[in-house]
Amino acid sequence: MASLKSETSKGGEVERRSRWDRWGLTRGKRDKTVSQPDIPTAITRDGSNFAPVFHIKLRDHVLLEGDPVTLSCLPAGSPHPHIAWVKDKKPLEIDTRMNLIACPDGRQLVMIMQTTRKDAGLYECMATNPLGVVSSSCTISLARLPNRPGTPEIPQKYKDTALVVWRPSDNLAPCTYSLERKAEGESLWLIVATGVADCYYNVVDLPPGVSFRFRVACVNKAGQGPYSNLSDNVCLDSTEPTKTSSTPVVVQTAPAVTPPVVMTSSMTVTPIKPAQSKPAATTAQTATATPTITLAKPPTAKTATATPTITLAKPPSPTVTPAKPPAAPSPTVTPA
Repeated sequence: MASLKSETSKGGEVERRSRWDRWGLTRGKRDKTVSQPDIPTAITRDGSNFAPVFHIKLRDHVLLEGDPVTLSCLPAGSPHPHIAWVKDKKPLEIDTRMNLIACPDGRQLVMIMQTTRKDAGLYECMATNPLGVVSSSCTISLARLPNRPGTPEIPQKYKDTALVVWRPSDNLAPCTYSLERKAEGESLWLIVATGVADCYYNVVDLPPGVSFRFRVACVNKAGQGPYSNLSDNVCLDSTEPTKTSSTPVVVQTAPAVTPPVVMTSSMTVTPIKPAQSKPAATTAQTATATPTITLAKPPTAKTATATPTITLAKPPSPTVTPAKPPAAPSPTVTPA
């Protein structure tokens, strides 16, 4: 009976464990592998041997004196390569400020806790195995304040824009430039642009008719160096080209006033004789009309000189009234 219970309990435990395994509840008891997210999949190789390679190479560093730095690289090879560190073509000397670390994932590290001037130089990591030798290198440089750049020049200007160029500073470390301007008669310098990576800058929105000077300074990790010499005075023309209008402009002028010209005619007008009446008429009333001469008005200022017009009045027709005959006297009879 006891054996039956033990077998039953064992069977239940096995079933319970299998259920846990099926549900994944026993994964926490398994051995955990070390996470290696920095190792690329390219280093996964088969069993064949190969010459050393660097999957992660060293990179350059620009530091201030006293900054810490870590040089890191990832060599690989089969058989596993031998690692050696070299500085300035000589074996690296380790002191109390440095640590050499070989990580389980294959990375090789050089850690410097506090850099000094003597740490600047060329560093190399050399990986060697029977199939070959390979190296990766980098430089550590201590930043210092850069020297002054060249004097700014203005080769081109147009309207409110000026192109400013200058010679770079003799600085090996990465740097940028800061450009400033000052108007004539003012004491304050205005920042035009910062973080300029090139040795030129196109300055816009400059007020016309004002003289300016420019200066530039180089900036790196150590700080900003001295300013350059001042540029020559730059004055933008305040006059703009005259815009021509397409609408024609009409100019009205007063006409010249011409004095009237009076012309005298030399023509002689002969009076018309009246018609004569018949002899039988005793009296005749004749009307003789004197011709009327009408001179045209003198020309105005807007008309040309015209010949005066002569209009002759038409004489009326003569009217003849016959005279009544005298009455015959009555005969006088004288007695014999």
